[in-house]
This record gives sequence, C-alpha cells and structure tokens, in this order.
Amino acid sequence: MNEEARILSRWTWLRRAGVLVGAAIGSSVIFLAVGDHSVGGVLSVIGVALLSAAATVGLCDVLVFRPIKRDYSGILSDTRSTRDMLEEAGKIGKIGWWKYDFEADRVEASEEVMRLFCLDAGSLPRSNKEFLNLLHPLDRDRVYETQRAALRDHGSYEVEYRLELPWGTRWFHQRARTEFLPSGWAISSFGTIQDITEARAAEAERAAFVGKVTHELRTPLTSISGSLALMREGALGELPPRAKSVCEIAHKNCRRLGKLVNDILDAEKLASGEMKIVRTRTDLTSVIEDAVQSSEHYASSLDVAIEVERPPEPVHVLCDRDRIVQVMNNLLSNAAKFSDAGATVRVRLSRVGGMARIDVIDRGAGIPVRAQSTVFDRFTQAHERTERTMNGTGLGLNIARAIIEAHEGTISFESQEGEGTTFSVMIPVSVTVVSNSDDAVAA
Repeated sequence: MNEEARILSRWTWLRRAGVLVGAAIGSSVIFLAVGDHSVGGVLSVIGVALLSAAATVGLCDVLVFRPIKRDYSGILSDTRSTRDMLEEAGKIGKIGWWKYDFEADRVEASEEVMRLFCLDAGSLPRSNKEFLNLLHPLDRDRVYETQRAALRDHGSYEVEYRLELPWGTRWFHQRARTEFLPSGWAISSFGTIQDITEARAAEAERAAFVGKVTHELRTPLTSISGSLALMREGALGELPPRAKSVCEIAHKNCRRLGKLVNDILDAEKLASGEMKIVRTRTDLTSVIEDAVQSSEHYASSLDVAIEVERPPEPVHVLCDRDRIVQVMNNLLSNAAKFSDAGATVRVRLSRVGGMARIDVIDRGAGIPVRAQSTVFDRFTQAHERTERTMNGTGLGLNIARAIIEAHEGTISFESQEGEGTTFSVMIPVSVTVVSNSDDAVAA
C-alpha cells in the first residue's frame, strides 16, 4: 500500500472512531527524494481531537502528505527545446548574450559569444578591464567612455568595435542596459553582441560606389556649367532672347544638380567619418556675415529680407569656418524658402554660459507636427512638395546636424504651424588665446 493510501485509510479509521478534525495548523509545498527522482506534494500539519461518547480522550497532530500527480519531464523537455532554439537562432544571426556583475567584477557569456570571440572557457574575460583588452586598441577608449556615459546617465547604450581574430578583423555591434538599486548603485549590465562584419563591408562598398558616381558626375557637370556660363556672358556672340532664357534655365538646373551631388558626397563622408573638420579660432560674427552675404541673393529673389542681431563683443569658437558657413547657408535658405513675400528672417548671435548660440528665426508656415520627428533624417522634407521645396535635396539638415555634432555642439528647433520656426545652433566657446590665428586643429 502506498503512502497516500495509508493516509486515506487512517483518516477512514479515525472517522469511524468518532474523531472530529480541527483546522490545519500549517502547510507547504515540498519535494521528497524517492530514489533518483523527486516527488512534489503538499505537507500539512492538522490538529485533531480524539473523542469518546462522554469526553475528550486526547489531542494529536497528524502529518499529511498529498502527492502532486504531475509529470515534469515534459516541462524540462520544453525548457531544453527552447534553450536549444535560442542557441541555434544566435548562431544563425551571429548574436549572443553577456552579463557583467559589478560587485563581483565578473563577466558571463553565451556559447555564441565565446565562438564569435574565438574564446574557450579558460580565456573568458573575468572583468570589464579584461574585456576591453580584447578590443582593437583604437576602439578601447571609445567603448569605455560609452560605458561610463551610460552609467552616469542610467541609460542603455550601443557601440561598435573591432576584434583582431585569427581569421582577420571582425566588427561587432553591442547593445546593453544596466540595472540599478534605488540608491543609484549599479548591480549588473546585460546585453547582446552581434557580428556585423559583412554589413560593414556592404556599407563600405556602397559608400565607395556613391563616391565614385558622384565624382564621375561632378567632372562633366563642372564642364557643362562653365560652358553655359560662357554662353550667357556672350563668349559665342549675342544670344537671341529665347536662347538666353533656355541657357539660363539649363545653367540653373546644372547648379541644382551640382548641389545635389555635393550634398550626397558630404552625407556619405559624414556618415563614414571620413569628412575632415579643420578647426581654427574664429569669430562667429564674421561667419554669419559671410553666410548672410551668400544667401541674400536667394532671399531677395523671394522678396525676403535678412536681419542680424549681434553682441557687442566677439564670440570666438574653434570651428571649421567653411563648414559652419555651409550650415548657416542651409538654415537661411530654408527660412527664406518658407517665409511669405515681404517677410524678414532674423539671425541672432549670443553667448549662453560656455556656449555660443545662433538662432535663425522665421515667421513662415512652420513645420507640421507629423513631420517634426523626422526633420533631421536623410532625404526628408518637412513641407508638402511645392515649387519652392522642389529645389531642396532633403539632405541639408541631416548634413547640418552632423557638422555641428562634429564640433561637439547641438542643433535643435522649435516650430508651430502658421507661426514660424526657430533653429538654434550651440557650439562651445573657445577660451584659449591663440597667438597665431593660422594654427589649426584637425579632427
């Protein structure tokens, strides 16, 4: 007779003897070892009173174990199956997981991470410092600073880096988030690592192709534009009025196509980090004056004026003058483009703490709310396509943001439909006195 049957028999005997059963004193789920297996059940302690016909005979406690009749083999099998599928998915996607314990300064990693990094159990990094030492020397400081910034801001992070492996250099993309105690103390970081070498190679090939195409387009465009300019200036004799008009249209579209080619090339250089920013100590007042001067003709053609508000003292920054002029030209042309005839675009230069601030303010149509989240995206135009917007490439603001961020600055905007838009550029002020203004810093 098994244990459950014996317990039931005892209860039957007790009932026949006139036993009154009291409330259960306590119960809990336990597992009993039976050979190589374990049986789960509920163990209860029940107080009972033994009664005779006239009085209480005595009290006793009865231990009752009720086995839970359940087969756990299916659950274990499902768990193993899920784990195996996750491991297989990781191999297919070349992605694995890792965990870092801050208190123990210990790293754990999945089998796929071990395979991707060409590691065995004995060579797994035991600390974050050892992990950083695995990386390409040119990437270590950048990855470490990214980790520090995420800890400081209590946020997640993404970073790319290289490893020199026996079969060559491989690129990896790492995502991570950190868990914190309410006190702000970091407990652990958990994240994923994915091999992106092939994706990086494809991106490099695409960038090279775009660079070659734009270069091949730029050369004939320069020749065509120059020839048209000579024709307009009468190098081939006086042109009939209709021919002049056709020549002007051709020259205008040639300039537009040239600007598109330059914008695409700039966007690719900035995305790949190949654009060189050469900084010199520069007074932003003169930069703004240059930008306004080069934008006035376009603004005037739309019957829009440009006014500048400047502080009495110079505002010096370390910047690539040509690139900041490029940013300002884009902001001014956009402001003029979406202003009504007779309107005025205002440019205001000021100093806010350790930052120089440039505001470009228009009272035009404003940016629709639905388009505000994508203003700085590539090939995006905030307004409906009209005769004015057709002149744009949709790359200007994307390039402007990349240039300003390369100067450790920010670019933002505030806009309300029907009331206008203000774009604000912030660049760190230069407080270093440079004796030779020609001294430059390349970045």
